[in-house]
Amino acid sequence: MADKKKITVGSTKVMPAEMYSMAPLNSVPNIDVALIKLSSSLPAPSGHVEPWDTPIYSGSSSSLVGNTYYCQGRGYNSCSTHVLALQSANLKAEYLQDEGFVMLPNSSGQIQMAGDSGSSCYQVVNGRYYIVGVQSWAVCGTSSYLTGADAIRDWVDSIIDRVGMVDGNGTFRVKEAGLSHAWVTQYSGAFMAAIAGPRVAMIRQSDEHCLVKEGALSNNWVDQWSSGGVVRCLLDGSRIGIITKDGVFRVKDGSISSTGWVVQSSTAASAVLSGNRIGFVSYANSHFYVKEGEISATWVDQYSDVWQGVLSGTRIGVLTNAGTFWVKDGSLSSTGWVVEATNVTQGALSGNRIGALSGDSHFYVKEGALDAAWVDEYANVVQATLSGKRIGVVANSYYGSPLYDFLVKEGDLSAEWVVEAANSSTASTAVLPNK
Repeated sequence: MADKKKITVGSTKVMPAEMYSMAPLNSVPNIDVALIKLSSSLPAPSGHVEPWDTPIYSGSSSSLVGNTYYCQGRGYNSCSTHVLALQSANLKAEYLQDEGFVMLPNSSGQIQMAGDSGSSCYQVVNGRYYIVGVQSWAVCGTSSYLTGADAIRDWVDSIIDRVGMVDGNGTFRVKEAGLSHAWVTQYSGAFMAAIAGPRVAMIRQSDEHCLVKEGALSNNWVDQWSSGGVVRCLLDGSRIGIITKDGVFRVKDGSISSTGWVVQSSTAASAVLSGNRIGFVSYANSHFYVKEGEISATWVDQYSDVWQGVLSGTRIGVLTNAGTFWVKDGSLSSTGWVVEATNVTQGALSGNRIGALSGDSHFYVKEGALDAAWVDEYANVVQATLSGKRIGVVANSYYGSPLYDFLVKEGDLSAEWVVEAANSSTASTAVLPNK
């Protein structure tokens, strides 16, 4: 982060914000990206559901080459005419260059121009827009260059991602804009919590209601299920899920005030939301079921004898009752399961990372291929979580200690740990966004 300052924009349509600018990455001069943090959410454009969010594409720039994307901008429509009106075109990523890729004119002669810098191109999946790149420069009518999402993703995540914890006394705290920032107490009397983008959720101990807020941490809570009896409250993107004591699993998609709940199962022991996938473990038969796409899509039986099911991107993981952690990558119908570890008490997935909490209380993480080598991350662990480039653990302060630490690291697997809470007399629950 090269700069951080307060700016006030002289428009009634743009709220005051904090601005972050990015220094050249790996000395590549094409990285000229800036990030503005608004003090409150912008309304969704007409025809789009709330919340209006555009996640960053989770893959590599190399995987984008050869495909066509939806691009927008307010730049020139000729080498000398600047129209300012929002324009769009479908453009193809032709080849890689530096930290991004180059686009050429489409069959209609459309291409990004001067003045379009800072605008984005998107991959559209099931009506949701994923940022694949941000325009950096253009040669008039000839070509344009986009900084790839993978060049800026970790930097953006380090600024906007939140970290949460629920201590043993039920106090739910959240921090944002970096691991070194101060905790903000969200509620006293929570027994579980979740974080996803601008949304924060928790279950209130007193009446077992699932409450969600969106935007600033100071915003008001919105009750999601006034009947109470909620034992799990899930967040991912624009979706919210709840499981009630009777095992009924419901999901809705849209604003936090929506009442459009759709029953997914009446026998859910646990559940997970990830992108356009939904999964649950049935207590009736211990099978893990996953669906993809619309909330009303058909379930696909993934595995039997399951204790825990996890999802991230195209990967699916199952932890069996015997402690074997299996993972596969691809379609729901794929049968390419790989045994990742045995004697596992908790499995985790996030992007290209896989985590396993072993019976010896060590948390192991691998990165990349399913057969990559494990890295021992921490010992004496009672709970662990993965979130993009972040790893979180709750561990005994030292062997046999009645005290607990909550630690997070950010970056590669060998990064240094940051102690977020130390020497607590009650074990905290680490809360990191699902990715």
